[in-house]
This record gives sequence, structure tokens and C-alpha cells, in this order.
Amino acid sequence: MRSDESLRQEFLAAMRECEVVDTHSHTRFPDRYYAEGPYDLFSLNSYFERDIVGLLGKDPYHGCSTDEEKWERLRTALYKGQNITYWRHNIVAFKKYFDFTDDDVTDENWKALNDSIRRKTADPNWYEAATRQAKIKTQVRNIPWFDDWFTAELVSATDEQIRAAKWQDKWDRRYFTGVLRMEYALFCYRIPMVEQLAAHTGTNIHDLHSLKVALDRLFDQYIASGAIGLKLAHAYFRTLDSQPVEESVAAGLFDRALRGETLSADEIKQFQDHLIFYMGEMCRERDMLFQIHTGIQHCWADVRHANPLHLIPLLSAYPDVRFDIFHAGIPFIHEAGVLCKLFLNTYADMAWTYVISMAMSREVLSEYIDLVPGHRILGFGSDVKFPELIGGHLDMAFSCAADVLADKVQNDFLSKREAFSLIHKMFTENGTELYRL
Repeated sequence: MRSDESLRQEFLAAMRECEVVDTHSHTRFPDRYYAEGPYDLFSLNSYFERDIVGLLGKDPYHGCSTDEEKWERLRTALYKGQNITYWRHNIVAFKKYFDFTDDDVTDENWKALNDSIRRKTADPNWYEAATRQAKIKTQVRNIPWFDDWFTAELVSATDEQIRAAKWQDKWDRRYFTGVLRMEYALFCYRIPMVEQLAAHTGTNIHDLHSLKVALDRLFDQYIASGAIGLKLAHAYFRTLDSQPVEESVAAGLFDRALRGETLSADEIKQFQDHLIFYMGEMCRERDMLFQIHTGIQHCWADVRHANPLHLIPLLSAYPDVRFDIFHAGIPFIHEAGVLCKLFLNTYADMAWTYVISMAMSREVLSEYIDLVPGHRILGFGSDVKFPELIGGHLDMAFSCAADVLADKVQNDFLSKREAFSLIHKMFTENGTELYRL
């Protein structure tokens, strides 16, 4: 992709003036950020953690008692894999926030970088400063049922762990706009999960109807606290393919689960499918947003289950519900683009994509601009744990978007005026309207 550099710089300048809506956040809340800090070169990390496991093993710093020993391990990982975008994301953030001026972390500069990270992240004003430097209007933050539980914890949890889990029902509205994670409901064939939901909502759950009453109450509680919708990331543990299941069938399955019977895998899917469609009804009744993870996941995941085309029955059943389709469906990028073109209740969300692959992100965004009306393209979702890494990710997003728009203007008959309009739509206006900020 070749483009005129002056045109690209004009677009970059316009992007840097945007007050960006971050469509998908996992950023640590300030209290946890400081409780677990200060950080360093080895702990202020994002998705490269997943590749370190492949490069060095499950616990890469096990047995290390000094930073020098940790650096020896990290240096080995970088030698093997610092080419990938997950690592380059870190370099961008180091340059933006920690006075790092080199292109690589080396024997000569790692210690100064490490010291800078540790010093700055210990500053009680740093979290606020780092967040504001990125000019983020708000972060649409996943709020799981249980404190710091996401899919991995949910899938592997024992009954005792579920019973002991603490609910997370608050978020700092200075930085975040909440979205309720709801795949926990899909585990209500397990009695401890039912008990947790019943206690939290004050509901006597004894059949499918009362389960739905409890889910309604839960959703309404979070909406009253400012939540704007719900989110499912069920592709991490099952297929996105959901089919309508009769109420009587789901009710019978839930009755058996409440009696302590073990459901088969097919029966669990039927029960979950019924609840997934009910969540569509919950969103429709309240005019709330429905966010769904599609595509890429953690290492060893069966990504075939995450093809966004599996969502067609759900999207068709609820044409008046707004569906926010995450991650460009990577690797199903063409499918995601066509899906969002044909289903007018969908929004094509670039969350996470730029740190997965800048090259693929350019391809995705170029196709989205060709296929999807501009008011339904969402240009940025950070999907990281630390505010510093939001800023790094955003710089990568701007770089990709500037490349794509300059190329479109020069080669694909997109007007310069429309390119500037798309900048404001993708990074600010669309998110503001979709999330009703």
C-alpha cells in the first residue's frame, strides 16, 4: 500500500484531535492498578504474554530472583519472536510513555527502561495522566459477574470456587462505561452458579421462568448503575452457532440440572442456545446493546467455532437489536465484512485488531470502508489491561487508518472530504451514538 505522505499526515493530525471512544476495554481499575504496581518491563505487558508461553514455557520467570535473571529470559523470547505485532505494541507504548527512544530493547537499554516504568507507574497521578494522554472519551469496559473472572476462570472453576466468588458490580465512571458480561448465565446448568445468581438478585430460582426473572433483575441492576448493554464471549468455550430452542425443551433441561442430573454436551448447548436467544430478547425489551466476541482467541483455541457467520440465526431473530461484532472476525475477515454489510443491525468493530496484525488490520479496514456504511464502523477498541498500552494501541490504529484512507483517496475514488468524515465517525461519533454517551 503506497500513499502520499503529506495526505497521510493530514489524516493523522485529524485523528489526534479526536476524543476517542474505546469500544472494548479490560483496563484495570485504578485501585487494582496501584495495588499490584509499581510495574516493570516484565509485568507491564499485554498479549505478548501469550507468545512468551510458547517461546519459554508456562511460567517464563519461574525461579528468577533478580531483574537481571528475568532479562535473560525475556531476551531469549525476543530473539525468537520480537517480530510479531504483539511485541511491537509494547515498543510503541514504551516510546510514548517511558522515554524510550530505541527501536529494540537490548542489553544496553533494558535497565533504564525498566527503571523508568517502575518509577512512573509508582506515581499516584500516573494512571490519570496516562489515560488522559490518549484522549479517550470513555472506555466501554467489560464488567464480569465475579471480580476479575473472565472466560478462563469460568470454564475451569470448581463448585467451591464459584460459591466463593465475589460479585463485581461497580466501575469508575470517570474512565469507564459498563457492559455486563453474560456468559456466566450459560453456566447456570451448574447449581453453584444458580445459587450465586439467586443470592445476588434476591430471587428464588426453581424453574426456567424464575431463572429468567433473575437474569432480568441482574441486567436491570447493572443498567441502573450505568451499563449500556451486555457482552458474550462464549466463543472461547463453545461454538457461536446458536439455534432457537423451544421453551419447554429448555425448561425440562433446567429442571433436570436443578435436580443435580448431568446434562450431555448436546443438552448443555440446547440450554445455552435458549438463553442466548433470551438475551437478545432482554436487549430488545430495554433497547440495549449486544456485544459479541468473534474470531481470534488464546493459544490452542479452536477458532473454527468463532466464525461470525454462525451468528446469522441470532441476528435474524432480532433485527431491531444493535449488535456490536468484535475483532473483525479474525481470521474470518471477509466473512465479517460481508456479514456487517448484509445485516443492518450490526456494527463492524475493529477492537483488538491492530495489535494482532497491522497488515491484516489495514486489509480489514479497507474492506470495511468499501462494504459497510460509515456510520456502522467502529475504529478502535483497546482490549488491554494497562492505560499505557491503550495509548500504544491507539497510535497503531491511527497509523493503519491513515495508511488506508490515504490509499483510498489516491486509488479507490474515495473523496478526501469523506475520508475526514470517516475519521470522526469511526473514532468518535459512531461510538458516541451507538453507546448513547
